[in-house]
Amino acid sequence: QVPSAATNSNSWNLNNGSATVQGNVVIGRGGTTNRSAVLNIVNGLLTIGTNLVFNSSSPASATLNITGSGRVNCGGSFILTNTGTNFGTFNPGTDGIFCYCSALNAQTANFTVNYAHLHFNNTTPIGATIPSAITNTKVTGNLVVEGGLFYYNNLPITGNSGRIFNVKDGATFRLNGTSTFPTTFTYQLEPNSLVEVRTTNTPVTLPTVVYGYLHVIPQANSTARFNSSTNTFVSGNLLIGNGTNATTLDLYTSDPNLSVFGNIILNPNAVFGFSDNTTQYVELAGKWINNGGTVTNITQSTIRFISAINQEITGTATSQVFPNVLVDKTGGVLNVTGNINSITTNSVTVSNGEFVLPAQMNLTNSTS
Repeated sequence: QVPSAATNSNSWNLNNGSATVQGNVVIGRGGTTNRSAVLNIVNGLLTIGTNLVFNSSSPASATLNITGSGRVNCGGSFILTNTGTNFGTFNPGTDGIFCYCSALNAQTANFTVNYAHLHFNNTTPIGATIPSAITNTKVTGNLVVEGGLFYYNNLPITGNSGRIFNVKDGATFRLNGTSTFPTTFTYQLEPNSLVEVRTTNTPVTLPTVVYGYLHVIPQANSTARFNSSTNTFVSGNLLIGNGTNATTLDLYTSDPNLSVFGNIILNPNAVFGFSDNTTQYVELAGKWINNGGTVTNITQSTIRFISAINQEITGTATSQVFPNVLVDKTGGVLNVTGNINSITTNSVTVSNGEFVLPAQMNLTNSTS
């Protein structure tokens, strides 16, 4: 949208249709201030292969308006700096979507502007990030990770009540440095999404929500805990520790019940801290895999094995420790495999299903 020398204004109205531009979309005519370029997207879709460039020395001479459910997919940089010849006006509307979507370029969102709904779908190895904190005025609508990787470093994110933080199936959301988990949003972490906690601070506080896959793999010695006693669910695997840093998953401070429908995996230097409340439990439908981690609080709460198919207590650790064990399986067998030659637990109850014991079973409660 570059007005010619003979035209005072130029507009492109993209209503309910869609348009794809493989290269740059440029709005404005450089240093010329007496001409204007306007791009209106009303419920339509504009896909930009590379950069969206505001090319004006005046904010009023280059304008992008999104109304209704209009959407922009930007494959490169969003260049509107309000300096030099990169002035312009971006009006996101109340339900407009701006997506940093690329399979070719790492991206950093432009925070010179505000957004309604901000989406990320960057499938490069580096992914997409933000340059500064998200406030409830910077993004007034939903924050959505559609695919690829979205991460941020040493920042908070605060949304608006009733708006959604959504990580879709196949997408990865990563916390780095001293970053904190987004707050105020309603959470939708889909079953095959991944949350990676790669922080360096301690403790790290996580919301008690339904996760897809949850990897607690901080880049420094750290404790992660949940923010309330509300039941917490992990649809996929729960991975604790990166094998190097001392990593504790603390269930004893807030005492939530935890249900994991994939595997629980403890890497070396990981600590699984069960609740110290006798009424609390960890429910597991997959495998318990201890590859050199430690289990604490082994007399109060209960681990329940609940799957309708075969399950395993396994890993490289030769001895395993649990609090109370309840086998309540509607089918299949709970087997002990791998290098394990002994299990120590406060008590064992088999209410449904079958538990094939290891060579040595140590019960610390004499009434079990």
